[in-house]
Amino acid sequence: MEHQQILGTLSSLLQESDRFAKRLKEQAINAIQQGRLSEAEQLVKTHQFLDEFVSKVFDLRRRWHDYWSKKPSPSRGTSSPRKRIEPGLLTPQHVYRIPILEAIVELGGSAPCEQVVERVYTKIANQLNQHDHKPVASDEELPRWRNRIHWCRFQLVREGYLSNNSPSGIWQITERGREYLLAHKSESSNGSNGEANSAR
Repeated sequence: MEHQQILGTLSSLLQESDRFAKRLKEQAINAIQQGRLSEAEQLVKTHQFLDEFVSKVFDLRRRWHDYWSKKPSPSRGTSSPRKRIEPGLLTPQHVYRIPILEAIVELGGSAPCEQVVERVYTKIANQLNQHDHKPVASDEELPRWRNRIHWCRFQLVREGYLSNNSPSGIWQITERGREYLLAHKSESSNGSNGEANSAR
């Protein structure tokens, strides 16, 4: 479908922008270390512009996805509804908490949602099971692990660990979130692995 191709193009653009941002950051650090301050200042400005650009692209991607996920599809009307998976078969939602906070800190304290989600996935991929990779009942393009990351983020915002007034499409950790991460970081490597192993 054409709308899925556009969605894929926007996702690719976000991934390439992320790689470009990392190169800019490395170049700025090298310029500062070598005393090329004027060049470093320009690189930092470019990086800031890229951050704003990525935020807008992510918001556009989200709106595009939301529009088509709500749009009725002829094929869905004739197919039988997808069965819901019992919650106990999915990796517990608390497993996502520490990786989300870690990812945001590693990305500088705030970052576009897509960058955070992709980094979280690399952290928990070996803990996910086959049910986590199945699509949600309402959207065959959305895997359950990704949906659960978003739900976990919502809960972290409610608890005050993530900001509730960050720019659209940006996830930002709060000071309370940093304190929580320091106090519970061991859960990411110990408690989470234990839950994942017991679920298999």
